[in-house]
Amino acid sequence: MSRSIRSTSHAGAGLLAALLLLPLGQQAQAECRAPASCISCHAGIPNSPPQDVLESMGLESCAVGDFTRGLNMTMPRFIHRTAKLHDGRVLLTGGQAANAPASVITNSVDAFNPADNSVTPVAPMTIRRWSHTATTLADGRVLVTGGRTASTSATGVVLATAEIYDPATNAWTETAGAMSVGRRSHAATLLPDGRVLISGGGNGVSTTSSMPLASVEVFDPATGLFTVIGNMTQARSAHSAILLDDGTVLITGGSTGMGTLYPTTTAEIYNPADNSFTAVGPMNYSHLAQLPGKLRDGRVVQGASYYNDTHTSAGGVITAESEIYTPDTRSFTVIPRMFKPRIDIGALGLLDGTLLVAGGVTTSKTYPSIFQPTSEVYDPAAGAWKLSGIMSTGRDEFSGLLLDDGRAVISGGFVSPGAVLLRTVEVYTPGLAPQVKGMNNLLADTPNSALRFGKASRKILQAWLTLIGYAVGNGQPDATALQWAGLLSGWFDQALHNQVRDTDTRTRFQSVNRVFGNTVEDKLHPNLVPTVAPTASPTSGVEPLPVAFAANAVDPDGTISSILWNFGDGTTSTEASPNHSYSCDGSYTASVEVVDNRGAVTSATVAVSVTSAGGPVTYACDVQPVFNRTCTGCHGASARLSVTTCDNLRAGSYRGPVVTPGVKETSVLWQRINDAARPMPPIGGLLAQSERDAIGAWIDSLDPNDANFCD
Repeated sequence: MSRSIRSTSHAGAGLLAALLLLPLGQQAQAECRAPASCISCHAGIPNSPPQDVLESMGLESCAVGDFTRGLNMTMPRFIHRTAKLHDGRVLLTGGQAANAPASVITNSVDAFNPADNSVTPVAPMTIRRWSHTATTLADGRVLVTGGRTASTSATGVVLATAEIYDPATNAWTETAGAMSVGRRSHAATLLPDGRVLISGGGNGVSTTSSMPLASVEVFDPATGLFTVIGNMTQARSAHSAILLDDGTVLITGGSTGMGTLYPTTTAEIYNPADNSFTAVGPMNYSHLAQLPGKLRDGRVVQGASYYNDTHTSAGGVITAESEIYTPDTRSFTVIPRMFKPRIDIGALGLLDGTLLVAGGVTTSKTYPSIFQPTSEVYDPAAGAWKLSGIMSTGRDEFSGLLLDDGRAVISGGFVSPGAVLLRTVEVYTPGLAPQVKGMNNLLADTPNSALRFGKASRKILQAWLTLIGYAVGNGQPDATALQWAGLLSGWFDQALHNQVRDTDTRTRFQSVNRVFGNTVEDKLHPNLVPTVAPTASPTSGVEPLPVAFAANAVDPDGTISSILWNFGDGTTSTEASPNHSYSCDGSYTASVEVVDNRGAVTSATVAVSVTSAGGPVTYACDVQPVFNRTCTGCHGASARLSVTTCDNLRAGSYRGPVVTPGVKETSVLWQRINDAARPMPPIGGLLAQSERDAIGAWIDSLDPNDANFCD
């Protein structure tokens, strides 16, 4: 819950003099904004090495920034898109909402309100979409373009349509015209004149068979029409397109061939003055689904890289190699590596001039994926990456953006095992010292015309920020310094009221200062983690087994904001005491996660054992759980075969049907799971013999005349 800043109307000279004498060297006892007990909460993050947790929970990383939890979205979202409204809310659009037993792409939309960390549903889009774009227009409306309606061509299409959300009416309206071609995994860039540049993308519903597009078009909000303006020097999909300070657009990386098999080092500049495309670079490394961030000086940082020299599904390698683009020389220069290799990431420019990169995945075709809960920031002053806070879970294919108050919000995505889709929202708050630097930058960017007394007002505000910065020191102040920082923040709020003429500027500045005051309060009075003691009744029985669960959650210093159950079979609930029925035999670990009103998270588990009642082998009970557990095919597979959903199984691969009902020997699926030389990625070896036998028995039991054999 957001807390208001306590302000006072004056500060005595003696008080300020005393502040200048604070012993700022006594900072070794600083507390992380998240309590130390959260280390144990993070210990169970799926596929995250314990060392990552230890590195990211140190005092230094807490001084850089940290995460807390917001309320959950109304449903999971994966490969969705976000856009910031002019009132500060964040629109969360579309995405995949379920992946088992069938893939569900949604047209639903949520709005995240940073004022109270709440999430509420708003009007749905006119059509379901994922892999689309969402761009805030100059007038405050949001343009959504393209995307796809499913994960396979058998059940969906790539969209050429576009629609606009008007927050004033809470309604979506299709644009007057559609794009010239369907696009997914494309880029949308708001130009200085208010138009939107739409570049490249893929033409196929299935990622593994999609081909990149070279065409580029521009959307004009005044007419609602798209106009083709030419082709890039290189066809690209999953690339980046970022606006530079001179009004041109830097377009980098992506895949230049089928799927993600052809990452490229090429880059180019789009000039809206003459609609030209000019090659620059090349880059030192190839980048794909690794979106760069722009620094305050106009340079562009590209963190992490991805290459695939063999152009095969088993040949992709993710690295931490990074570089920086300098517009003046149109060249790329190598910078220090990130701490962690990552893909499916985007850099967010924070107010202090650093760039935040969080989450993503480190995956291979020969070992399990590591879904990163960690974050790091690039500091241009130091020319290096710094470890920052840790999220409550690792996540891939999420969406993130910077809030007006200087924080960043990250939502959705998925995490293994089982490609679990996430509905969680996490909020990143920079440390105290970065927040002070951010307010200094905000003041530097404010024109004198926005200040009540011009340069005189600037000097007054700068003096207050200097005092606040002195109290904060290096970001790890002791309790006494924190108390002074809190008081100064209140007085600074009053100074903003008196010295800033422009209403929008004052509101923005006060929201940033409010976050600072709340951070100080959190450090002075650390939030106590809620407790949870889940129960299940019964804990064992024969399928189908109905079970009554209870979270028994208590927050010692606040209230419980959200509860999320994961029953271990791919289903979830947000009720405190849900009822759930297990339809398949097996050993299940049901987990419950609890978030309090200040973003602290805790979780616990309870075991349930379900005995088989006998009967035939089924897809839902015997096949899909194997793929979920191993994450088989989560990030591509041999023969462009993906088995993460029943839809994908039915769609098949370019080598033929994945499953031939009734005949396992001719089924690509059976051949691949038994090929010791090329086992299905990314598990690094064959499935257990019992698991392969069960899958084979399932295939042999299928009716050759049943097209919907997974049902």
